[in-house]
Amino acid sequence: MGTEVTLVKVILVGTLTSLLILGAERVPAQAPVPTDEALISGGRQLFFAKCAACHGPNGKAQVGAMANAADLTRPQDFVRGNGDNNLSNTIQNGIGNSMPPFKAELTESDIMKIIAFIRRLQARAAAGAAQF
Repeated sequence: MGTEVTLVKVILVGTLTSLLILGAERVPAQAPVPTDEALISGGRQLFFAKCAACHGPNGKAQVGAMANAADLTRPQDFVRGNGDNNLSNTIQNGIGNSMPPFKAELTESDIMKIIAFIRRLQARAAAGAAQF
């Protein structure tokens, strides 16, 4: 009987460990908010040129017909994940008919600048700031 109990414990511990590891892989860590002002400034310019028409100047997507675009200040609502790699992939490849791909228009460096600016918007929104 003791061997059976030990075996059950080993199986349970192994299963729980596997579930924790798999669950951790599915939730990308939020990147730290960039502090490089030149990077953020470049991202702001690109954001206004490529993103603000749908996502609004403050990232909240409260722009007329595009009010259903993602609110970029709420990363917890992102359908495809909120890690930098997820955002880069979304910007590059778009989302179906709701967001066009930008991989032909933006370099990887441009995309990282936009992500830096989005992180700034998120940080400011989290802090309750209305302006950027």
